[in-house]
Amino acid sequence: MSLMERQQSITEECRQKFMPTFARSCLFWIPAQTLNFVLVPPKFRVVYVGSCAFAWVNILCWVKRQKMLSSSSAP
Repeated sequence: MSLMERQQSITEECRQKFMPTFARSCLFWIPAQTLNFVLVPPKFRVVYVGSCAFAWVNILCWVKRQKMLSSSSAP
């Protein structure tokens, strides 16, 4: 995405946002899938996971639009 947005550093955004995004992913999907297999009846699991995926995509959009720290302000 950084390449298409013509950013100066193609990998900088990934370096800054990967770990927080991965942590959010674990905090979101582990409980979501636990609920899926414990509480949701099998015939509703596809709908439940689809709804969770829709919510997750919106979280990713929010993360993508957050401002990056400028490299000059880093210690």
